[in-house]
Amino acid sequence: MNVEISTFVNNAGLFRYIRLMFGITSAPELYQHIIQQVLQGSKGVCNISDDTFVHGRDEKEHEQHLQMVLQRLCDKGLTLNKDKWKLGISKNTFMGLVVSGKGIGLTEEKV
Repeated sequence: MNVEISTFVNNAGLFRYIRLMFGITSAPELYQHIIQQVLQGSKGVCNISDDTFVHGRDEKEHEQHLQMVLQRLCDKGLTLNKDKWKLGISKNTFMGLVVSGKGIGLTEEKV
């Protein structure tokens, strides 16, 4: 983040944000870029916006991919909101698409 453009002044002096402010219009793009860099080359993982999907052909492979993703995030000091986790699901809906073991298809609302 370019801290110079988000620096502000008040009667106590100059202040700069040390974390990304989501009011800054480039925040989603910057977040996406950071996550892509952290997960680059990872098997069984894809990321779109602030959603990350970890998948595998079976439970064992999924567990391996998940452990690797969590370790990479931890190594970079990134945290997750566990209230938003969906673990062990076989089907998920995202951006009007249904993702499952059968492939990718449209939701009923989009047909």
